[in-house]
Amino acid sequence: MVKDKTMARPSMRSIRECSDKEALENEFKKYKMTKKQKIDILTKTMGISAISYSKGYTNIKERYQIIVGTYLSGVWKRNYSSWKQGEN
Repeated sequence: MVKDKTMARPSMRSIRECSDKEALENEFKKYKMTKKQKIDILTKTMGISAISYSKGYTNIKERYQIIVGTYLSGVWKRNYSSWKQGEN
């Protein structure tokens, strides 16, 4: 077990088991993580390299809320590979 929790991070498996914001925040509370670190682990858990913020540059608090919303929506779990270009 890691003694210094600032160096530890929740596993992607434990993050995937979170189905609501409260569970997610409880998982993050176990570790002393910055919002940037939380964003990074959610991004990795979803398997995306980056997220676009349509509003342009946003502050870290807004970016965190957007990534949490994206994660909880489950849209990242869907398979869009069957979509054909030009179809609606």
